[in-house]
Amino acid sequence: MQGEKFKMLPFDWKLSWKYFEKYIKKEIKGYPGASDKRRSVLAFIRKTLNENKIKTITKDKIRDIENALREKSGNNKFFQQSTQLFIEFLNDIII
Repeated sequence: MQGEKFKMLPFDWKLSWKYFEKYIKKEIKGYPGASDKRRSVLAFIRKTLNENKIKTITKDKIRDIENALREKSGNNKFFQQSTQLFIEFLNDIII
């Protein structure tokens, strides 16, 4: 995964999520309850993308996705951090 870039990322819940899971593991490794946090991040992102009927992600859609996630996260600090983590992942992997 390291160094790989894509023009479009289809969130088929298999390949793309594996990339995101690896990214999360790297980012939150060593924190207490890291596996529970990872599952919570994945559930939040997945639910929000499904609710907004987002099936593919391109560079042009990242801003819309960020807005949808921020709206859904509200004042919840954990979900705000999850949103930031996902947006950083997208900016890292999509050209």
